[in-house]
Amino acid sequence: MPVFSFPKETDVTDDTFISREFKFRFILKFCGIAVLGCLLFSGLILYFCRGTLTTTFNGARLVLRETSLAVFPGILYTNLIILSLAIILVIGLTFYLFYRIRKPFFRFRNDLSAIADGDLTTIIRYRPKDQTKILAENINQMTRAFNSKIRDIESEFKIIIDAASNDQVPNDVAVELIRLHRSIKNRFVL
Repeated sequence: MPVFSFPKETDVTDDTFISREFKFRFILKFCGIAVLGCLLFSGLILYFCRGTLTTTFNGARLVLRETSLAVFPGILYTNLIILSLAIILVIGLTFYLFYRIRKPFFRFRNDLSAIADGDLTTIIRYRPKDQTKILAENINQMTRAFNSKIRDIESEFKIIIDAASNDQVPNDVAVELIRLHRSIKNRFVL
């Protein structure tokens, strides 16, 4: 019976590794930065246009207006279009990137689940660009070390069990050693 287990893949939702709240906050922060950028851009243009005049046509009449008032509608519409496109782009990129981040974690979780169930032959697979590469290498090294140590313990048990069969160990101790040896063999895949 495993002490530690992960949810099965069918039990895993999109929020298992990256929560919806995190995604929402990420998108909201990006949109906030984009809005601040648009406001800063508009403010700088209007600031540098202050005190200047420009001519525009209103129908068939030539009108002399302050430059900031003449360019403000264009700035406003441009900012709204750019902001809308940026929001759509960031939402799409956010879901794509989080999917790309989540996929290696699914593989990682499945391999860790096998190790937690006692399969010490499991090697955590990773791709060269996975961010979990160093962690996976460390866990693989730890699993190999556990495997080696348990194999050593198992070989020592075999020596003791062989000695017990030669009546060098009391019978109740031999029975308990055999039970303990079987327990190790049942709990670990070496």
